[in-house]
Amino acid sequence: MTNVKFITPADTLEISGAATTPTGYFLAQFGLLDWYAGAESKSSINERPQSMGAFGISNDWASSVAISTKGSFDGDSLADAIAAAERLSAIAAGVPVQMVVVDPLRTTSRWVSVRRVTLPPDVGAFASFDFSIDVIATDPLRYGDPVTSSTGIPVSGGGLLWPLGTTPSAFWDWGDDGASGRISVTNVGTADVWPSITVTGGLAEGFVVTNVSTGQSIRFVRPIPVGSSVSINQRTGSASIDGQSDVGGFITERGFFAIPAGATHQVQFAGLGAVTGTPQFTVTLSPGYL
Repeated sequence: MTNVKFITPADTLEISGAATTPTGYFLAQFGLLDWYAGAESKSSINERPQSMGAFGISNDWASSVAISTKGSFDGDSLADAIAAAERLSAIAAGVPVQMVVVDPLRTTSRWVSVRRVTLPPDVGAFASFDFSIDVIATDPLRYGDPVTSSTGIPVSGGGLLWPLGTTPSAFWDWGDDGASGRISVTNVGTADVWPSITVTGGLAEGFVVTNVSTGQSIRFVRPIPVGSSVSINQRTGSASIDGQSDVGGFITERGFFAIPAGATHQVQFAGLGAVTGTPQFTVTLSPGYL
């Protein structure tokens, strides 16, 4: 069974793939069109004028994706049908909305622009009617549920291990373990994705994030007070503090990195300057699917 949801600022409308109740919004058979289809390439093909074939392409970029949802509404009265039609029309809320598809394998989502909601000419004639919703996804990827990994500031260990008797694997352990400040980030999807980064204070001079697997680094040079957090969107190269002020100009090294499909990368976090409180480094990745 496949369910489709449209999440607007004011409402979540769910279209069910199975008629589990006598009334509601129901997905038509084969009613989800091009959700799983790969996007078309928008890279131009330049034919060789005096030779066989065409010139090579360095980057084969994908285009936006047009998606259609077809379904029906079954109600108990004409008033039900009119209210349902108004709710469908409200999906075109004037801002991009989140479209979520729940299928037997996983849940994936896209942000979409609603281009048209098609309804019958006279919804009030019957308690039931058919409808269609046409949208455009400007990002060709479908995204799975986000996976978050966190660590604190690197701390050296102060403990000692002392052999216990003649057993090689037995030790007395004195002291606390250290912290590496390193985490593993895995993309289980089928497309490269850019993980987001969040760092909380206090850090007197900022921080450095290094993708150990590739050598790319992001350096942010600005005090982060205790209780504040800096978020970096690697896909756009933007940064904000406390979700409000733009602080992208304080990124002095812009080695943004994507995690390839099926890959695991090691990412290292380090603070700059004096440390107060318990700073936290968080990476959030939503697996991408073509």
